[in-house]
Amino acid sequence: MAKDSEYQAHETLPWRDVEGFDKPGIQEKILYRDEKQGTYVRLLNIAPGFQTGDTPLKHDFDEFVWVLQGYAVNPRTGHQNATGMHAVFPAGLEHGPFFYPEGAVFLEFRHYAKK
Repeated sequence: MAKDSEYQAHETLPWRDVEGFDKPGIQEKILYRDEKQGTYVRLLNIAPGFQTGDTPLKHDFDEFVWVLQGYAVNPRTGHQNATGMHAVFPAGLEHGPFFYPEGAVFLEFRHYAKK
C-alpha cells in the first residue's frame, strides 16, 4: 500500500486467495491494515457458486460488510442480501452460511478489540 498518497487506485493492488475455507473461490484485496490491532478493510471477490460452508460463521472480531455487486443467499433462511445492502456482525454472533449463486463483490471491515 502506498505510504506517500492518500488515494490509490484499487486496480494497482493484487487479488490474493483467501485462506480458511475448504475450497478456493474467494479472493481479497487488502485496502488497509492496522498491523498492531489486526483490523483491516478489504474487497472480496467471490466466485459464482461459492458457499461458505454448511454451518453458521462466528468470529472473534466485529464485521461490517457491504454488497457492492451480486448477492448472497442464506441457505438456512432463504434470505437474499442484494447489491447495496450492508450488515453488521458483532464478535461472537452466528451468521450465515452464505451461498453466492452468481458471485459477488463485497467491501468488508474487520475490527478487533484493542489488545
